[in-house]
Amino acid sequence: MSELESYLSTIGPDLQNMTRLFGLPDSVWEHPVFSYTVREEHGQFFCVFRDEEREVEGHAPVPEMTGDARLDLLHRKRVLRRLCRQTLYDLLRVRTGMHPPWGSMTGIRPTRLMVEALEGGKTFEEAEADLIPVGKSAAVLLRQIHSLQHDHHSLFPEIHMHMIGRAHHFTDLHGTGQMRRGIVSRAQ
Repeated sequence: MSELESYLSTIGPDLQNMTRLFGLPDSVWEHPVFSYTVREEHGQFFCVFRDEEREVEGHAPVPEMTGDARLDLLHRKRVLRRLCRQTLYDLLRVRTGMHPPWGSMTGIRPTRLMVEALEGGKTFEEAEADLIPVGKSAAVLLRQIHSLQHDHHSLFPEIHMHMIGRAHHFTDLHGTGQMRRGIVSRAQ
């Protein structure tokens, strides 16, 4: 098994959920109708999904290395897994003619993807463009949800959100009413 294939060793349930989204029975995985290959070339991940009649290729930039081996591995896995799900989604759209209103984000938390993009320094417009196309009304809804969640955290500074690897930490500095937002490491 190659390094890239090892990143995808547990992606089966995600792919099965994607085919269910398009109304296909689980049996498409028992006697595989779909196959895929992945590769890395020139700073890009590539994924090709095939069925009996067609193939679709997707690509995404390989994340930049940060120097933290654990974090680099996590980012590489996330990008490749997201690329594989998106490429299968694209193939299923062509195969079935269906276009779910939330796109391939149906069943996941699209706000998490929005927050990751915004924290990476992107504007709302850039984040929306990077997300898997969801349609204008869904993009507006994502923006509203993010805004409400951000306002909630500003109103309740004593709440600490802990996520794996990083956490957003909101504190009231010495009871002054000044808010500070910082990154908390796992060790804290």
